[in-house]
Formats: sequence, structure tokens, C-alpha cells
Amino acid sequence: MDEAEAKEHMLKILFHLLEIANEIRIMSNSQIKRECESKEQYLERVRASESYLTERVASNIDRLLSEDKLCIDVKTSKELFGLMGGGIRINGEYVPVELTKVHEAILAQDDAPKH
Repeated sequence: MDEAEAKEHMLKILFHLLEIANEIRIMSNSQIKRECESKEQYLERVRASESYLTERVASNIDRLLSEDKLCIDVKTSKELFGLMGGGIRINGEYVPVELTKVHEAILAQDDAPKH
């Protein structure tokens, strides 16, 4: 596999992670409201589960992209930074993804065309 093919597969993995996270978010938000639960309690539970999901996805993306052996070209780095506010190396130092950007990317999967 050449570098271009490897980069393509790595980007597919990232977008699949975001798609899976969005599907988990949809399923967790579709749970039937508990009888003894107020609307605020329900919304707080949804926010907590989305926050946890976003943190886990961001952590996994960081783990994947922070690998020293991973060679990402400048164009791809700019795309990743625009999408996730990080996930790139600047002066040899890894810049982690931003949770808010990852959350936005997860939510954007609702509007993304399905494969």
C-alpha cells in the first residue's frame, strides 16, 4: 500500500468513527423517558452521554493521529485542523483535537450523505 492509499484509509477510519459516534448519539437520545424523570433530568442525561461520547471519540482520534510514524501531508493536516481544531503536528508537537469541534463533526454526520 502506498502513502496515498494509506492516507485515504486513515481518513475513512476517522469519518467512520464520527458516523458511528453519531449513530450511538441518536440511539442514546432515543431512549424512552423514564416515568419518574423530569424533562430537565432527561436533557441532563442526554448532555452527559453526548459529552462522554465526544470525549471517547476525541481520545481515539488523538490516539490515531498522534502516532509518530503517521505521515500526513500539509493538505490533509489543514483539512483535519479545519474539521477538528487539531489532530496535527506543529513544530513536531502534536496538537490534540478540540472537543467542541469533534462534537460538531459528530452532529454534522446527520447531514452527511450515506455511503
